[in-house]
Amino acid sequence: YAPHGRRWPATLSPALDAACAGRHTADPADLRRAPAGRVVPFDMTPLAISASLIRDLVRDGHSARYLLPESVLDYIAAHHLYR
Repeated sequence: YAPHGRRWPATLSPALDAACAGRHTADPADLRRAPAGRVVPFDMTPLAISASLIRDLVRDGHSARYLLPESVLDYIAAHHLYR
């Protein structure tokens, strides 16, 4: 499902479409109440972040602090990845 309720049917299989049918809600509290969960659509600003960008930042000595969880950054540093 795409933002604002639009669908990208070419990317959804019939099984996924059936699994998501009837699960939309506007109330985030419904996520905890339903036994199999619900789907709460929300707007999000797309960010142009890629694995290549992160590797390049680390390789060039720049911080990827706000792009990855701290545990991942610690792992990259501990194993000298992308240097």
